Amino acid sequence: MRKSIEHCDQCKQAFLRGVFDSEGWVTLYHGVSVCNTDITLIKYVQNLMNTLGIPTSGPYLCRNRGKSFISPTNGRTYQRKKDYYVLTMSSKANLTYYKKVGFSINRKQRKLEEYLIKRPAYGGLQLTLPSLFPILKSVLGY
Repeated sequence: MRKSIEHCDQCKQAFLRGVFDSEGWVTLYHGVSVCNTDITLIKYVQNLMNTLGIPTSGPYLCRNRGKSFISPTNGRTYQRKKDYYVLTMSSKANLTYYKKVGFSINRKQRKLEEYLIKRPAYGGLQLTLPSLFPILKSVLGY
């Protein structure tokens, strides 16, 4: 399986897109994160991200096993059976993730774009600059 995933950058990107589509999320404050109970999978994802030039932080223990929680869906109380680990990215890495991997789920992709626009100090503004260059060239006569 690893040979197929690590075959080329496009294969790595497709695998990561699938993992982040199913296990990842975007918040407007922190950007993209991914969480799973399998620490081996999280470390593998981290390794693939690093090979694509997308630095990550973690994995961090984000939810302890044995702890009770109330489901927002049905209001029932459950007890976690496993530890949950999270992998996060710096704000600059979110832009690189957007360019190289992204999401195939439209709502997650739009939320990432919204994050990048609202955080211009961390590269969001760079998304609009390439489209402005032709206009600037014509106005300035370059």
